[in-house]
Amino acid sequence: SQPALNTLNVGVFPNPFREKSGFPAREDANSIVWTNLPDTCSIRIYTSAGEHIRTLKHQNANSGEEVWNQLTKARQRTAPGIYFWTVDSKVGTAKGSLIIIK
Repeated sequence: SQPALNTLNVGVFPNPFREKSGFPAREDANSIVWTNLPDTCSIRIYTSAGEHIRTLKHQNANSGEEVWNQLTKARQRTAPGIYFWTVDSKVGTAKGSLIIIK
């Protein structure tokens, strides 16, 4: 999708994220995708306790999507739970929640 002109319709999918099994899968099977992003923005992800676990920098004039592989800034896999996210850009901000079920 093309970059958005604002942050009004930023979304994340799949939400909730459900892990299908405990078996290894394709690399992209664990991907969570933000859509309708402006061309330049930062996505910050927090645990339900408010701990900042990752910042994704989106800089793409051709796409309004950013993919997260569920790794924290310490390169650890996320635990099941509720996560909160914010998108900050020069054209606005957005926030939401994400549920990970494993």
